[in-house]
Amino acid sequence: SLDDKVGKYVPSWNEGEKADVTLRHLLEQTSGLEESGKFFLAKDQLSTALEAKLLTVPGEKCRYNNAGCNVLSAVITAASGKDPEEFMREALWEPLGMNSTSWRRDKAGNVITYAGIQSTTSDLAKLGQLFLQGGEWNGEQLLSEEWVEQATSDRVKMMAVEGLEQPYGLLWWVDFAQDEKVPHNYNALGLFGNNLTVIP
Repeated sequence: SLDDKVGKYVPSWNEGEKADVTLRHLLEQTSGLEESGKFFLAKDQLSTALEAKLLTVPGEKCRYNNAGCNVLSAVITAASGKDPEEFMREALWEPLGMNSTSWRRDKAGNVITYAGIQSTTSDLAKLGQLFLQGGEWNGEQLLSEEWVEQATSDRVKMMAVEGLEQPYGLLWWVDFAQDEKVPHNYNALGLFGNNLTVIP
């Protein structure tokens, strides 16, 4: 459940200020976890994220948070018993034929779940097509329709460029830039203009 406490998967989060943080908070970027400059410079970014303190009450404030997203690396491993890249390859990439896709790691060897998916245009387009088809691929339901709907719906408002509040789903930007001329869309926005936009 998205309302599972992170502590169910990361025992060190079972007590103290982090005990109320849920998976939903991580996915909606409302965990309140601190993200300092040392996070990006750390050899072990996963441990740095797991040990960070909370700056705000979980669910109170939406702020783009790479450290919070990186906690998902530990959650995926605990829930699946597999390395996050191995899990994604078996669950999505191989069924979709995304054969030129991989995931970057920190210097300690941990998958960085806040960024770093290395892919090709055609591989990335398959991921967009999967969402466009409500999680179905070649007759197989790889993701539930409910998940696709929740992930790509306007759930919270995040401060974006020029002080604008931008609709945000579960790790997807929704109706990016709020351009009335563009129909409903959702976006995976990567570094250096590497973006995936789906316009249903």
